[in-house]
Amino acid sequence: MKISTLLTDIGDILQEDFLNSPIWTKAEILEYIRIIIRAFSVNTGIVDKIYIRNVNPTTGEAGVPEDFDRIFYLLFNQTQVDLVRLSDLDFLQSDWTTGTTGTPHGATVFGSGSNAVIRFVPVPDIAAGLVYGGGYNTLTVTSPDGNIWNITIAAGNISTTISGVTTTSFVLPGLTTFWDLTINNVGVLSTAASAQTSADVVYLTDSTTSALWQMKTDDAGAIAPGSAHIGIVSRVVLDGVVQAFFSDGSHNTGTTIDHGIIVDAYTTGVSTTATATIHLNKPIGVSIYDRNADDAAVVWYKGRLDDVVTPDSELYVDNGFIVVIKWGVLALAYEKENDGQDLEKSQLMWQLFTLGCNAIKRIFQRK
Repeated sequence: MKISTLLTDIGDILQEDFLNSPIWTKAEILEYIRIIIRAFSVNTGIVDKIYIRNVNPTTGEAGVPEDFDRIFYLLFNQTQVDLVRLSDLDFLQSDWTTGTTGTPHGATVFGSGSNAVIRFVPVPDIAAGLVYGGGYNTLTVTSPDGNIWNITIAAGNISTTISGVTTTSFVLPGLTTFWDLTINNVGVLSTAASAQTSADVVYLTDSTTSALWQMKTDDAGAIAPGSAHIGIVSRVVLDGVVQAFFSDGSHNTGTTIDHGIIVDAYTTGVSTTATATIHLNKPIGVSIYDRNADDAAVVWYKGRLDDVVTPDSELYVDNGFIVVIKWGVLALAYEKENDGQDLEKSQLMWQLFTLGCNAIKRIFQRK
C-alpha cells in the first residue's frame, strides 16, 4: 500500500484536510506510521526475513542485520545448524571456548537486537572469506624498522598491530588513481602516489560485524574501505529518495512499478569497460541459494517491516493488516496535545491495536 494512500485514509478518519490550519500535519502522521509499523512488527512476529552472513574463521562469530529480533532457523554452508542456549554449548563441545575448528553443528546468540552476535560451535574450518575469486584476505605492510604490521577492521575502524610473518607491497585503488600503502614505525598508515598502473584487490572481514570490506582510497589517497558484499537488489535509494523501477526498462519514462531486480549497475553507463558498482548481501523476495551461501551463514529471523520515509514509500504488508496499523496510528494521533486530542479514543484505539496484534500472532502461531 502506498503511504500517500494511507495518509489520505487516516486524514479522512481524523476529518483532517492537511491544507487549512491542520491539527495534524502529514509529517506528523508519517512519523506515527513509522513508529507503529515497528511496534506492529515486534508485537505480531509476522515479519520473517533471510540474511546471508560471512562467519569469522577465527572467532566463529557472525553479525546480525540492523532490524534483528530473534533467529528461528539457521544454516551454515546450506546445512541446518541447531540453535541452543549459551549454557548448552558445553554439551555440544566441552572446549568450545578455545576456538576448536570443525564443521559447525550448533550455534547460540549473544546479546540482543542489532548488537547481537551469532557464535558457531565448533568454529568453521572452512569459511567464506571472499565473495569473489582472487584477491587477498589479509593485509600486511613493513615499517622502516623492519616490523611487519597486520591491518584489521573492527566495527568499520582500521587497526594496526605487529603480528605479521610475511608481507607484500600493496597498491590500493582510488577512483581514478593508485596509491602505495606505507606505515611508519609506530603503526600509522599513509599512502603515496604510485607509479603502478594497476591495484591489488584486498578484502578484509570486519571482526565485529562480519561485514566484508574492500580496501581502497579516495582520489586524494585517504584510505576509505568500501562494502564488498553481493546479493539481490530490489530497490535503490538516492539522496534519501527511493528510485522507481519501470516496466519497460526505461530510466525516467514508462509505467512505474514498485518492485524489480537490478542485474547490473555501472558508474558510467552500460559498456564493456564500465565497472559494476552495486553489491549487497541481503536477498530479498524468493530465496534462491546462490554461491554466496557456500561456507557462510544463512539466518532466518524475526525482523521489522521496511521503514517508510516519504509519502511515496510502499508499505509491504497484507491489506488485511492495514486496519490494525491504522488503529495504532490513530491512537498516537488522538493522544497528541492539540485541539483534536481525545484520550478516550486514544486508549480505545490502542486497545484495538494491541488486540489486533495479539490475534495475528495467535492465528499465525508466532512465538
